[in-house]
Amino acid sequence: MYLKKLNFLSLLVLSFSFVFLASCNKDDEDNTNLDAGIIPGQGIAAIKLGDTGQDVFDAFGSTADSHFSFGNDYFHFLIYFGEGLTFYLEPNDSETLDLTKKVASMDIYAPFSGTTAEGIGIGSTMAEVKAAYGEPDSEDVFLGVAEHTYNEGMVIEYDEQENDIVTKISIN
Repeated sequence: MYLKKLNFLSLLVLSFSFVFLASCNKDDEDNTNLDAGIIPGQGIAAIKLGDTGQDVFDAFGSTADSHFSFGNDYFHFLIYFGEGLTFYLEPNDSETLDLTKKVASMDIYAPFSGTTAEGIGIGSTMAEVKAAYGEPDSEDVFLGVAEHTYNEGMVIEYDEQENDIVTKISIN
């Protein structure tokens, strides 16, 4: 009995050690979370809506701040092209990035390979999306890009020239 507990505890400590070591050096290695799940209306496994900009930096490493202004509001976004992710922070009254601001929405695109629980991700077909989620709550087409909005907090874009293949998923 004592040996079983010791083996279990050793396995548990080894597992936590591996997770800890795997999460170190995020800025120096390919830290993609490409197998992380997409959760409609919430985010991805690593970052949820409402997490802070600092949480994004902690998960994916630092990146250059991009922003635009509208009136007195500044809208900052953190782009991780290599991971296929862009995080949009809540509005700010300053041109300076404030990492305490929360993630208000996010875009997911290639090369992100994670999927929803229903198996929908970048590269899925429109037919697969409709089989998983039904008809969208609204549909728009602009310059050859179809956009389907689902009330689960998810907008899916397709490139009609690519046979209705999912090219971007936005979580809001």
